[in-house]
Amino acid sequence: MIGKRGVKRGQITTWIILGIVILTAIGGTILVKNTVLKSEWDKNRERAAKVPQQIVPVKDYIDGCISTIGKDAINMVGMQGGYVDIPGFKLTVFPNGALEVPYWYYQKENGIDVVNIPPFDDMGREISNYVNSELQSCFDNFRSLRESGYRITTGDIKTITEIGDEKIFLTLDFPVRIEFKGLTFNMDKHYNSFDVNLGKLYKLANKIIERASEDVFLEEQTIDFLVLYDEIPFSGSELRCSPKIWLKEDVIRELREILANNIPFTKIKGTSHSFPNRFYNRFLWDIGVGGYSGIRSDFMFSRNWLIDLDVFPRKGNVLKSESVTGNLGSATGLAQSFLCLQNYHFIYDIKYPILIKLIDDSSFNGEGYTFQFASQVVIDNNQPRRSVIVPESIQEGATRYCDKRFVDSAVYTYEKDLDGNLRPLSDVRIGYRCINHFCDIGKTEFDVYDEASLRTEFPSCINGEIVAEKEGYHLVKEQVSTNNRVEIPLILEPYVVRKSKVKVINKGGSVRSLLSSEKVIMQLIENDKDYSTSVIYPDNEDILLIPGDYTVNAFLVKEGRINIADRKVEKCIDVPKKGIIGVLGATEEKCVETTIPGGTFNNVVTGAVEFEFTINSYDLKKDSVEFYIPSKGVPKNVEDMAQITLEVPENFVYPRFLDE
Repeated sequence: MIGKRGVKRGQITTWIILGIVILTAIGGTILVKNTVLKSEWDKNRERAAKVPQQIVPVKDYIDGCISTIGKDAINMVGMQGGYVDIPGFKLTVFPNGALEVPYWYYQKENGIDVVNIPPFDDMGREISNYVNSELQSCFDNFRSLRESGYRITTGDIKTITEIGDEKIFLTLDFPVRIEFKGLTFNMDKHYNSFDVNLGKLYKLANKIIERASEDVFLEEQTIDFLVLYDEIPFSGSELRCSPKIWLKEDVIRELREILANNIPFTKIKGTSHSFPNRFYNRFLWDIGVGGYSGIRSDFMFSRNWLIDLDVFPRKGNVLKSESVTGNLGSATGLAQSFLCLQNYHFIYDIKYPILIKLIDDSSFNGEGYTFQFASQVVIDNNQPRRSVIVPESIQEGATRYCDKRFVDSAVYTYEKDLDGNLRPLSDVRIGYRCINHFCDIGKTEFDVYDEASLRTEFPSCINGEIVAEKEGYHLVKEQVSTNNRVEIPLILEPYVVRKSKVKVINKGGSVRSLLSSEKVIMQLIENDKDYSTSVIYPDNEDILLIPGDYTVNAFLVKEGRINIADRKVEKCIDVPKKGIIGVLGATEEKCVETTIPGGTFNNVVTGAVEFEFTINSYDLKKDSVEFYIPSKGVPKNVEDMAQITLEVPENFVYPRFLDE
């Protein structure tokens, strides 16, 4: 269990939170309701309580239902973050869906941040509407009273709810005409109150969301978890020759466990809490409030909740450390001493939910009351997310960007065969990206002119990007501004599947096939077209290619138990001499001898090559492509292992395309 680091980031960014009711105004409203309103309301209640003795059973029956339904409504508003009917994004608290809680803050997939806090007066209306709709079911047509001889006629129910700091007042305009044994009596107003600190809890909840946007305490705390828990690969080095590997799904599982164990220790300073010792004070969040000593603040993350996590760099779901030698280029001497040092530095984007519960044990005459809501913790590129936030009602305009398509445009799609001929290509999915919006525009179809086209409206954007994709073809992106009408042709290249072959060039220059204990790992990267493909030969021979200029990296790997001897390496550097002459710039040589451990390896690299290679359409008409990789033999020690990947091979042959 860990807490905040001693050093905080120095960034200062203001979140504009529209939709959070100004707290000073709330405080003033609540003050009025606790003083003037309370005394006036009590007077009205006392007058309404004066009924003839014969009518008391009816009044008690009505008051009992108001108390039951009112309490249900208040509890529901508390458990559902100020709402009876929850709008927008919700957190499903339990796997069976029995309880949902609204997010007061969350970030949409397109990066737009949303605050969805119910206005203070709306909570009262939510309670009133619930009472209006559910009260009649409690009355059950006054069946038991009618059986006792009462004739009861009722009108419509109209409830007004006033939420104070420590009380909630219900006033019902509900006309009831009662006839009993020659007595007729009318009751029009009904009153009930509840000892619940809803107004006080609402103010505290608002302050939590407001402060969360300023000091990003929860995001900073999450970054602490990433840094300090070894189960999460973040940034570091390890003395080992083989790469360290993690799986993304394992990282998510470990993070879920870390959050579930640590988030509950988070408390709001000034609320009621207790820690086993001072160590846990680092979980105390100072949001600058007082007067809440009777309130408990609980934070929760469940192992059943989803975490939206992405991490870079990775290949598929695999995260892997890299040898320092991979980044040293021609610095061969230094590379030898660092050969068995693995580095890793991962960049995380994370979103996960938290449930914040504010609990007043004194409410409802000691039964207790909970006000809870959900929020989202957002990490963007290993940094706390600091953004301009708009409320749900305003941001909806931004999310409808893709619906505001007014610019008539046309897209034509073609495929280019190996002879350079263009043919219309239908069923191509067209999308359009503008800043953080991506719009699905539609698919191209054959028109009356036998062209594959999509004629439709686009949203307006400067320097947006059209994306065309179809299975079996390389994706095409084209920068296009759609502030005016656009007609644009897009040419897609089909992937060409060819057989790959690999030959080994021995030290003496002889060429041979691979041994049964050898494999070749090869990657081809076409940077201009943002395309890459790879082959592990001979496990898979098929390779998908398009014409282009490639960078090829290939490694010859020998499998089996191979013993590599230790290697002693002496490194010398110039350091300042002691005394005044050192201050003046004089240096002396210091040498350190380091032993780089060997060991037994299941796989070792026995050859490597990197080169540039152009593949044209004529090449792809051939049946297969044959690659050549030089072999240096099995390395005897770690120095030999370094030389294999650092030296330019003497015997090098470019690939060639062949007909079977």
